[in-house]
Amino acid sequence: MTTKQSDTPMKSTIVAFLACILVACGQSQSNSPRIGDQEPTTVSVITWNKLMPDGGYDALDREEKEFYEGLSTKLLTGSKRLYDLPKTDNIDDIEEGSSLDYMPQLGTFETVSDFEGHRVRIPGYIVPLNFEGNGRFSEYLFVPSQGACIHAPPPPPNQVIYVKMPESITIENTDLPYWLEGKLHTERNEHTIGDAAYAITSARLTPYPMLK
Repeated sequence: MTTKQSDTPMKSTIVAFLACILVACGQSQSNSPRIGDQEPTTVSVITWNKLMPDGGYDALDREEKEFYEGLSTKLLTGSKRLYDLPKTDNIDDIEEGSSLDYMPQLGTFETVSDFEGHRVRIPGYIVPLNFEGNGRFSEYLFVPSQGACIHAPPPPPNQVIYVKMPESITIENTDLPYWLEGKLHTERNEHTIGDAAYAITSARLTPYPMLK
């Protein structure tokens, strides 16, 4: 009996000590960051049609048809619908590099908000805006097709993304496609070679893999 009575306080002490350890461990675990507590940064891979509002392509087709019908009649009117192009009654008079050698940027600034503020990744081509020497630039338009805004009519504004890099970059060949990744915003930017309805910040460029 004496032995059992002397063991009881010892057992109580051990139990209390273990309880303290368990409580301390529980508090430590509850205060420690868990993987699930921090939402990972996700990147949405998108295509250009995701940036076009419903019915946008149909409206663009109608506008292009109207424009080319005006050209086919050999009459470039001075109406606002044809962007106040100078009048001529003979399309053969248009010389390369002249004021008539011009294709307006059709389309609208209407946008979609599905990816506003999201980090996205989209394939396309680079059109530099400001050359700083040695082929370096810090601002460019990102477009869905090669040569757009240079040798071909610019895409509609809602198919153009404006990018301003924090530091100037050098791209050896702007004829090649790239992945553009960054935070997407609806933002109107107007430039002489093309207007943009979207902008991307925190941008990162990586080469787009070409088929061999």
